[in-house]
Amino acid sequence: MAQASNRHLANELLASVSGKLPGTPAVIAAAHAHAVLALADEVAALRQLLQSEAEQPRP
Repeated sequence: MAQASNRHLANELLASVSGKLPGTPAVIAAAHAHAVLALADEVAALRQLLQSEAEQPRP
């Protein structure tokens, strides 16, 4: 059996608490947005590091 993806697990979690916790979809959306922005920051930092290493002369 294949391992469940994070998206699938998140959908199951949302379905299990839907209607039980007011504002749950908004909280999950905010957490998702935060994670996407954090990942974008990490990708930008990695890109900058790789570009600076590529510009350095090799011995």
